[in-house]
Amino acid sequence: MATSIGKTYDRPIFTIDDLNRIEDELEKDGEYIEVRDRQGNPLKTKNAFRGEGRSDPPPFAWAPRNQAKFGRERELDEWRAEGIEAFYGSVRVGSFQKWGPRVSASFAEGKMIKVIMDWEFSDECRNLIDALWSMDIPQVDKIIAFGGGSIAINNTAYELEHAMFLTVARVLGEKQGGKKIPVYVQEPAYTAVCKEVLPKFGFNVIDCFGARGLTMIDNNTVVLVHFPAFAIRQIVADLGVRPAAMFWKPEITEAEWEGLSKYDKDNWHDVDTAKTREMMHQYTRVDLPGAKITQTSFYKLLDVYDFNHHDVFIGSTWYVRNQTS
Repeated sequence: MATSIGKTYDRPIFTIDDLNRIEDELEKDGEYIEVRDRQGNPLKTKNAFRGEGRSDPPPFAWAPRNQAKFGRERELDEWRAEGIEAFYGSVRVGSFQKWGPRVSASFAEGKMIKVIMDWEFSDECRNLIDALWSMDIPQVDKIIAFGGGSIAINNTAYELEHAMFLTVARVLGEKQGGKKIPVYVQEPAYTAVCKEVLPKFGFNVIDCFGARGLTMIDNNTVVLVHFPAFAIRQIVADLGVRPAAMFWKPEITEAEWEGLSKYDKDNWHDVDTAKTREMMHQYTRVDLPGAKITQTSFYKLLDVYDFNHHDVFIGSTWYVRNQTS
């Protein structure tokens, strides 16, 4: 079925209560995880990984863990077409494969130091700094970054993501008279190594199942997310908050969406909708110099570019809220 992203629903698909509920349910770790459908009725799911919580698998091994899973409007369209919209649960329990640490805390810390130093002398970092100084960003009280990756598996791309987060915080703080802007990071794949090392670099780790950080977004937040695996812009739009700035994928028109292959549609989780496009009218887009902006899903980047996993800008751009909004 073709998705109509021009559709607007009579009530939000996502609410703060939904997000808090899934976190509370997963934290309780009962035999069943209970959420709500569109009518407010309980939906119970067997807790397949009870007792595991957010624990780490053994080093160099992986194991399934619970996480919050988010629906999206095109999925709800399909339920509506079948006449079962009332039973749809937009926030529910899901799972992912979590890797145990592959490096020690001391190794991860040393590598972070090296990656940060290399990053700060790079052209990409300079381009980011220049762009941030050129942006007219409203008052910022905090930065929340989603999905930066685990720094305990020795993947330089993930350390680079975190190095970029620090640069954004430093520059925005300088623009606000030397203010120290806290950086919150949320990543279900964080291990105990990550949670030990990241605070040493000034990060505030949101230790959760994937929904808590979304409840913290407000109008004075900068949101950073690179190739999200969930419909973050739909969630932000539904919650009614308008972050000061957002670094995420470029907006896509309905015509562009319909022109994508089925493969891209199936693998693109953060699809634009009528509500997200209405929200984005309040923002000005700012592309970073040299960034490779694409409407292609993450899974097809190898076919589009000579993709370098160390490119922290590929496929993403900045949106700054207009001061009159």
